[in-house]
Amino acid sequence: MTQQLERENGSNEASTAGSVRVDAGVRPCPFCGGVKVSVHEGSTFRWRFAGCDECGANAGEIRCQTTGTGTKEEWEKDAECRALEEWNVRA
Repeated sequence: MTQQLERENGSNEASTAGSVRVDAGVRPCPFCGGVKVSVHEGSTFRWRFAGCDECGANAGEIRCQTTGTGTKEEWEKDAECRALEEWNVRA
């Protein structure tokens, strides 16, 4: 499963229309300079990671909440935001 976000013009809406763009506050890929980053399902259904659409470089995985308060959509949105934060602070 690949979840992609389109965050242009300040929108925070999740969509399958495209990838997060650098102008949305996501840093370019340190390896290829690519400007499109997608959030993907990780090693299990509980994990997500951000990766470059151009060369495939990945940031570390983050855990997605799967139980407790909130909705699945809220948990997914939070996981996507945290995966992109992880992308932005990678070494």
